Amino acid sequence: MSDTIIWLGLWALVLWGIGYFRLNLLVRRTTKIIFLPGIAIEALIRSIACLATGTPIEKFRPLEDHQPFLRTGRCPVKRIGVPIVMAIRMALTFLVGLALMELMLPEFSESGFGLPTILYHPAGASDTASGFFASLGDLPGALRLGTLLGWLAVYTLFTLALATGLSSGEFFAAVWGWSGVLGLSWLVNWLGVKLEFLSRGWFLRSWYLHECWASFSLLVTLSAFALIFVMTLHALPNLATKMKPKPTSAPQGMAVGGN
Repeated sequence: MSDTIIWLGLWALVLWGIGYFRLNLLVRRTTKIIFLPGIAIEALIRSIACLATGTPIEKFRPLEDHQPFLRTGRCPVKRIGVPIVMAIRMALTFLVGLALMELMLPEFSESGFGLPTILYHPAGASDTASGFFASLGDLPGALRLGTLLGWLAVYTLFTLALATGLSSGEFFAAVWGWSGVLGLSWLVNWLGVKLEFLSRGWFLRSWYLHECWASFSLLVTLSAFALIFVMTLHALPNLATKMKPKPTSAPQGMAVGGN
């Protein structure tokens, strides 16, 4: 089994938490403006997923108060439609995050920042949980937060994570997809077939794409901070009131089949 697949599943769980606690935060005009970079990018990603699956795009209201930035219809592909949409959206979210980091902070890939391993702990490995939390102290320097460009990169990825919060239906679709891949990985490993291509280590050794794991690790980390952020808002009565009422199973107007 691959640590990468497990981290993808945990990332989906964090995004579901964001979607659950975010409520209607991003349908207000003020918050749309504040978090506009991430909301606009997420709407573009969702539009691409809609075009790929034939899902209708119903309304586009970027700055209208009490309305979602983008409202979509139901995916016409039954049963596997939502997992396909989710696969496209999460893959594009990662690719956008990777592209942003490479364009704005290309040196970040050499920082060595990475999520800790879960299943495999080789002797002398530095990517343990303690090593990861220790590396968080060096993260501001690696992200060049003393510069405007560094802050802009982090702000864009943070708002993207906030806007990518998943509904319950989307989360279970993602879990269904990751569980299938994880189950298949376990089965073939039990049969003695090595799926090294599912390991981030294989990609790093084969293509030397250090930036992939560093950018993905940063995206997951910022998603966790976004979750803490929306949970904290619930402790502030005035803001919590503005975030209500709770949305349906498709926050921000998403209504893909299977929810």
